[in-house]
Amino acid sequence: LHISLRNTLRGYRGLKCRHCRHCRPVPDTQPVLMMHDDHGDGLDSADAYSSTAVVSSLVFGFAVSTWVAIVEKDQPTHCHHHHRDHPADPDPAPDPDPDPNSDLLVLRDWCGLIMALVCVLSAFSLSVMTLSYYHIKRLSVAAPAQLPRFLKRTFLFRHTARAANWISLSLFFISLALYTRLEYGDQRIANAMALVFVLGSVLIVTTWRVMSGAFNASKRLANKKGD
Repeated sequence: LHISLRNTLRGYRGLKCRHCRHCRPVPDTQPVLMMHDDHGDGLDSADAYSSTAVVSSLVFGFAVSTWVAIVEKDQPTHCHHHHRDHPADPDPAPDPDPDPNSDLLVLRDWCGLIMALVCVLSAFSLSVMTLSYYHIKRLSVAAPAQLPRFLKRTFLFRHTARAANWISLSLFFISLALYTRLEYGDQRIANAMALVFVLGSVLIVTTWRVMSGAFNASKRLANKKGD
């Protein structure tokens, strides 16, 4: 009779009786891997860190290649090699020194500076996110009870690295706008492309802030319901 009553109760949305060992909840003896610290991060964030590291690595690679192109663009022409190979040729007239205040040189300097900043920010984000993913995975196996302590101590680094990732991506678009003007000059198509890159930078920052704000609001609401 008791077994029939128990089966009947289980049919109504999972209701259970509290008298037999079959219906009493069994304590979970497995280690809890979905740990959270005071800021809501845990082992479930490791995959998110790995995806952020992929974005940072791509931005870093493109930024380095573009920065090298900017630096090599202003290398002086080696006319003395041509004169050594052809001694009968007259000495070429020396190129006039460029005006250090010219618009192109100022544009090149700013483009190189912003691209260098992109390299630093993306490299910082790549390092933090990769190490976070590595250490969280290791601690989840070796010492899962120490995960909250590790997450609490590295909270500032991880959140700063996330911000640095999206800031570097936005600045990369700004530097592309300057690089376009540097390559094409003051042409209408160059101005149009530069404007598109600037709008893309604004769109990235706006999307990042809106998505982060929606996530934080949802997390605060879930914490209130849990309390």
